[in-house]
Order: sequence, then structure tokens, then C-alpha cells
Amino acid sequence: YVGPLVETHVHEKPLSIALREINEGLLTIENLEPTA
Repeated sequence: YVGPLVETHVHEKPLSIALREINEGLLTIENLEPTA
């Protein structure tokens, strides 16, 4: 388990937290090629 990477508020929804993490450059997306 990895907790939020940004400060959160009591009633903040997980999607809102994740979007803020992406906007602040704390989360990245990497494409992985499937192994055959």
C-alpha cells in the first residue's frame, strides 16, 4: 500500500487525489510491451 503523494482533505474522493497527483507530476504512465 502506498498512501497519497499529496496533502488530502477529510472528504476528498480518491479520484480527485489521483488527478492532483498526476497534475503535479508525481505519477507517471509507462507502456509495457507484452511478453509473448
